[in-house]
Amino acid sequence: MSSSSKASAKHKDKGPKKEELIKANAELSLDVEKLSAENQRLKAILSAVIDKFVENSKIKGVVVPPEVDNPDLSEIPVESMVDVTERLTAESHKSSTLEFRMEELETRVTHLNMELAKMVRLRIGLENGLDDMMDSCHTVDAFQAHTRDLLTDISKSAVIEGMIGLQVDNLV
Repeated sequence: MSSSSKASAKHKDKGPKKEELIKANAELSLDVEKLSAENQRLKAILSAVIDKFVENSKIKGVVVPPEVDNPDLSEIPVESMVDVTERLTAESHKSSTLEFRMEELETRVTHLNMELAKMVRLRIGLENGLDDMMDSCHTVDAFQAHTRDLLTDISKSAVIEGMIGLQVDNLV
């Protein structure tokens, strides 16, 4: 081969031409712009989500560390976000919410109403038993027998023992 053909072969092997490089550079610049715009859009969405997350965490009474309540998204540690999320969803923090307190109060009121109904039934039974004793007991032995029957009926319900703490044995 001659030296001129060797030189032209080396020139051809140098790589793409200047026009090709300019075209590739323009395409890459366009891709960078598109990706930058997409990145900004995703950052805006993530920022809005984190802001709402922090706001809801504060409403629920969860202490949000300052690194999570940070406007620079790149500086928020993932571990801190996970920690706040775990505290937000933990059962122990549900007790501080107004809704949980209302449900707990409703449960307590319902329980107390049921206990009150038991006490009213017991009192009516006791009053009826005492009234019956007044009418039908003419001797001390009959009175004692009726008293034992009445105390047995009361102890079966176990309301007095649980609520008031009286011992049936002490009454006889």
